Amino acid sequence: MGGVVRVALGVMACATFATGASVGDPRVTIYPPNAKAGDKVSIYVHECSTTTTDIYASSMAFEGRHVRLARNGGQGGWMGSVEIDDEADSTAHEVVVRCSNRSIKAYLTVNGRGAYPRVGPNTGGGGLAMSAAESESVRTIWLMAAIGTLVAASGLAIVAARRRRGQ
Repeated sequence: MGGVVRVALGVMACATFATGASVGDPRVTIYPPNAKAGDKVSIYVHECSTTTTDIYASSMAFEGRHVRLARNGGQGGWMGSVEIDDEADSTAHEVVVRCSNRSIKAYLTVNGRGAYPRVGPNTGGGGLAMSAAESESVRTIWLMAAIGTLVAASGLAIVAARRRRGQ
């Protein structure tokens, strides 16, 4: 596992230097940088020194459009995770993090939809769909009707048995 972490950190460092950012500049890393709608991605903000306790990452690709980031322990950064909106367009989406008085940008590429729909379509439920209050009163009515049917059937059975005996 340590080897994977070292490779990931090496890739992040190469990407940082390739973009021209210098050490000490705030930067944003998104993992994975390519995802499908419905997938979860992690956001890391490096070298962001601020006095605020709340930092948010914003993107049109995110479910809810904003995600609050938390301090990354003693590592001097911030991190968080967010789900890609099911309706996110398949394109590169800008992710913006506000660090002190600077806006730091990164990009997340959404590559289509997930393998299956996570929720079914809203079909409305038809005539049997009802609220909790309605369903409670309907249940009570059905219970009373069932009890009444059992009492009536029992009474008819008693009457039929007495007729057979000739009483």
